[in-house]
Amino acid sequence: MNNNQILFCVSIILISVIFIAIGLFLKKYPPKEINYFYGYRSKKAMKNIEQWNYSQKKAALELIRSGILILISLVLVYFLPDGNYFTPYILFLIVIITLFPYFYTVYKIEKALKKAFTN
Repeated sequence: MNNNQILFCVSIILISVIFIAIGLFLKKYPPKEINYFYGYRSKKAMKNIEQWNYSQKKAALELIRSGILILISLVLVYFLPDGNYFTPYILFLIVIITLFPYFYTVYKIEKALKKAFTN
């Protein structure tokens, strides 16, 4: 494994640990009141306290799942080729592997909110 692949592994592990840690923290200490500082905040989530509490629980679970998925994606490292051309692609892969679960998490939470609260 070359230095770029090691950087890739460390980056992905760090990102996945952050996702999992935030999810666990949000699960253990969900915000009690609607606020603009901490918790899952979207227009739908902040509409009322019921939607707020529901979205916090859902966000915690989705963040943990996303962190685990990011960690599993680390397997890709073993299929990436070695060589000088690897450097530009490493940043692109880190961005894609990080952003996809983030946006998918937001999508899942918003979809669940829409399904649970049809008003």
